Order: sequence, then structure tokens, then C-alpha cells
Amino acid sequence: MEAALRTYFAGEVTVAATFLALGLAGLVLGVALLRRATHARSRAFRRGLALPILGVALAQAAVGGAVFLRTDAQVAALSAQLAEAPAQYRAAEGARMRAVVRGFRTLALIEVVLMLVGATLTVVGRAKRRLGLVGAGLGLVVQGGLSLAVDQYAAYSARAYIGALLQFDPAESKHPDLEWAHPTLPPRARTVPVPVPVPVPDASTHRSA
Repeated sequence: MEAALRTYFAGEVTVAATFLALGLAGLVLGVALLRRATHARSRAFRRGLALPILGVALAQAAVGGAVFLRTDAQVAALSAQLAEAPAQYRAAEGARMRAVVRGFRTLALIEVVLMLVGATLTVVGRAKRRLGLVGAGLGLVVQGGLSLAVDQYAAYSARAYIGALLQFDPAESKHPDLEWAHPTLPPRARTVPVPVPVPVPDASTHRSA
């Protein structure tokens, strides 16, 4: 179970770093688009494109940075709980991860809505020759699609971790040489191993020889 725990959180760090990188890149791109908006037609398009990129990028950078910074302490705490109280670890972590998966479903719905709104704005903007709407629509489609792809990878990792939690048996998490001393195990498992006697040669036999 320790390996599954660390594998999941290694993937979470990867997702957090990806969001942080996307967020920082989006902030740089958004500022650059605003600064280079010189001509009237390109100004409307660039500003429309920059606003959703900046808004989503700010959220990506904030979430990615927060998860990246907290993960080491979270892994250490969960690893200690797994070693000391495996049953409590399984129950608490299972409940937490189910909430995480529900959160990913909500995020996926929001991201799909953003993409649909962006596609609608793009079509309407082109039909009415409003480049600001076209830019805003493209920005929403790009940012929504990128966020959806990263979140779906994170959701897949979360479901794999839940599968490992469901298969985890806290009673088997103790060291096999110490299971006989564990008070919560059934009597058969607590049987103290009896040492096998080793025959000792009779000293009188050697003297008579």
C-alpha cells in the first residue's frame, strides 16, 4: 500500500507542476497579448484572447502551486498513519479520495461548459465580425481543453489509488514476524511460534567411545 500511496502522490506532483507551468505560461502570454495590441482590429482580438487566458492561468498557477507545496507534508502524514493505524488510514483516505473524484467530475463539467461557451462565442463573433468575441471564444476553448486533459489524467490516477485502497487489508499490513502479537488478529494468527528442538549429543556416549 505504501508503494500505491507514493505512486499516486508522485502523479499528483506531476499534475501540480503541469498546472503551475501552464499557469505561468498563460500569464506571460496574456500580458504579452495585451502589450502588443496596437492596431484597432488586432487590439480587439488580442484583448479578447488575453482575458480568458489570464483568468484561467491565474487559477491554474494558484492551484498548481498550492498542491505542489503541500504534497510532501501530506505524504509524510499519510505514510505515518498507514504504519501506525492502517484501518483508520484506509477509512479516512477512502472517504477523502471519493470526494476528490467527485470534485474531478464537477471540474470536467465546468471545463466542458467553458469549451462550449468558447465555441459559441467564436461562431457568433465570426458571424457578426466581432474579433473580440472570436478571441475570447478561442481563449476559452484552449484553456478549457488544456485543463480538461490534465484533470482527466489526475482523475485516472485517483481512481487507480481508490482501487488500491479497496484491495488493501489493514490486518495484513503488519510485519509477518510480529502478527502473533497483534491483539486484533484472530486467535489462530496470534499463535506464538514454537521453536523446533535441536538434538544434543549425549556426552556419556562420547566418553565410553
